[in-house]
Amino acid sequence: MLATALFVLSVITPAMASATKIPVKGSITAFLTAPGEVRITKGNIMIQRNTEAEGPASGDLSGTVHITSNVNLNLNTGEGVSFGTFVFTDAHGTFNGMWQARYTDFINSVGAAEGHGTDAYVGMLVKLSFKGTNPPSLINIDYEGVVLSPKGTTLP
Repeated sequence: MLATALFVLSVITPAMASATKIPVKGSITAFLTAPGEVRITKGNIMIQRNTEAEGPASGDLSGTVHITSNVNLNLNTGEGVSFGTFVFTDAHGTFNGMWQARYTDFINSVGAAEGHGTDAYVGMLVKLSFKGTNPPSLINIDYEGVVLSPKGTTLP
């Protein structure tokens, strides 16, 4: 198993190292579609699981984003972490991936996301950093990063 993983990494890493880097920048506004499960611990930590949000993405990657999130937030300090998955979709294909973020002051977040492409984006990898605010029932994110294209293909 370890040998297989090392072989896969040895093949993928050189391909992505020489990939064309396409800079991307934009914003996302997603609205709560499913609140998920929320509980508060005795230590006043909010644990939220399987929350879903969806909304438009604008900028270099324009389309729709579906976000599933999990949050651990200290209600005494406003600090915490969140993580989950995303699916970006447009007329040409999708990017599916994972993200993680840190919260401060209850609603401010800074994080990173990475996802693999399908259809017209097959073989591409998107790597983003983002910052945003998450007031109740809404996610506002500004993102920037790169799409790595091992074939030198541009974005459609």
